[in-house]
Amino acid sequence: MTPSPEQTRAGPRRVSRVVLACGALLAAEFLALMLRFTTAAFDGASQQWGQVLLRSTVLPQLALTCATGVALFSGSVLERELRAMRDTLQPRASRVPALALQLFCFALLYFATWQVFEVHVPDAAAPWAWICVWVIAASATVVTGAGLFLSGRDLILLARRTKKSVGIAVAIGVIAWILGFVSANELRLPLRTPTLWLSRNILALFSDDVAVDVSQFVFGTTKFAVQIAPQCSGLDGIGLLLAFTLAYLWIARDSLRFPHAFLIPVLGMVAAWVFNSLRLAGLVAIGSWISPDLAVGGFHTLAGLIAFCGISLGIVWWSQRSAYFRSERSIQIAIPAERNLTLALLGPFLVFMACGALLNFFAHTRAQMYPLQPLAAVAALLLLRRAYARPELRAPWTGIVAGTLAFAVWSLFAPTNTPGPAAENSHLVPGDLEASSRAIWIAARVIGYGLVTPLIEELAFRSYLLRRLTSRDFEHVPLTGFSWTALVASSMIFGALHESWARAAIAGMIYGLAMRRRGRVSDAVIAHATTNLLLLTQAFVRQDWALLG
Repeated sequence: MTPSPEQTRAGPRRVSRVVLACGALLAAEFLALMLRFTTAAFDGASQQWGQVLLRSTVLPQLALTCATGVALFSGSVLERELRAMRDTLQPRASRVPALALQLFCFALLYFATWQVFEVHVPDAAAPWAWICVWVIAASATVVTGAGLFLSGRDLILLARRTKKSVGIAVAIGVIAWILGFVSANELRLPLRTPTLWLSRNILALFSDDVAVDVSQFVFGTTKFAVQIAPQCSGLDGIGLLLAFTLAYLWIARDSLRFPHAFLIPVLGMVAAWVFNSLRLAGLVAIGSWISPDLAVGGFHTLAGLIAFCGISLGIVWWSQRSAYFRSERSIQIAIPAERNLTLALLGPFLVFMACGALLNFFAHTRAQMYPLQPLAAVAALLLLRRAYARPELRAPWTGIVAGTLAFAVWSLFAPTNTPGPAAENSHLVPGDLEASSRAIWIAARVIGYGLVTPLIEELAFRSYLLRRLTSRDFEHVPLTGFSWTALVASSMIFGALHESWARAAIAGMIYGLAMRRRGRVSDAVIAHATTNLLLLTQAFVRQDWALLG
């Protein structure tokens, strides 16, 4: 029997209601966790596990920014693929079992969170059993939450069809969070005076009892006042908005009207700053007249991040509909899939750098967590492996000689005032690792610094940037045909990423010349690896990690 038009129209409405209900349930669970539990009890914890849990707040923050990145830059791709899969989607005859399983996983997560963050906080020993349950329950809650919308088979198929677009969107979200973290620390001092001035004037509309101490970043009333820490200042919203809007300008550049579109990042940052002042005024108002506990709870930071992500979506939505910013063509903000070579050459290096920036957030365990950084780059290389040509490793003498020359230059011009063996401030020093952990760390350092770093940096700087600075159509620039200006410029950029920028720039030129001689990227990789392995050997012999620069 053919369904009536009314039934046909009712079907999508019913599905939409179910989707909205499932989304509302997941949002309610997320808010319940964030409002109920904080990591404040771990402030000043001396145990390493306590320091890690103290920084676990980064997980929901990253989830929010990555979800915003996917919504901004892969939403249309996901929608298109779901429409293409519409006829093959497995029907969800009943969501009751899936809902029951998801609620059970959330209940377990809630109980495990209570055990870890409240019951076992005073313990000197880490509650490893409950921490493992907490991690497993959190993962299961996410997986079963996704299962409310699509079956496991359909989720895997959708992930395969959209992995490149979603992967780039997630990377943009991570970069946005990192830039937000940096801006919260770097802009706190320059912007504290105007931020507190605007917050004070907003609160003064409702009360004459307003006190401000700019030098200490203290803001409040006689009933309630707070010293605003960098992570609570809300200035991360400026960096986050800047990252998302710049990515939007690049991805949708063919559909935007320039130079008008350059106002979009400016408007986004101003909107973030104004909203942040409103947020701080509201925070003090809640603490003064409603509940101090609610005001100082950890959720206010996450609430600000939610609002900043919402502003990002709103700015993009508004600019798409504004004739002032929109060109005659319709705006397309889906990440183009045809730029596979650019992604293959730059992706592993960007993943490596983003992972390093994230590890800096865990300052106390930075050295111990170093193995995660090369591991993330290797995962990116494996994911993009089909885009790479088979390497030519025969007769590697050109690379070995060039790498030895770069090592000689590096050693010859080494500064004489290096901190030496006692350079405990360097993140390269493993510190007081146990014997087994130290062996793993040494292996990771050799593989990461000696093999992975040369490969991903040569792909990014010699194979991509060197040719991209020669011609916009870099794919057709032979490895022997780059310009000398491009060699100098790319080497200077390469050097700028190192502490010893002059020596690194000279080494970059040597690697570029090694590649030019026979037109093989592998020669540059071998040269770079030779230099790094020689530096590693020298650092281990002298126990002077500053030599790695």
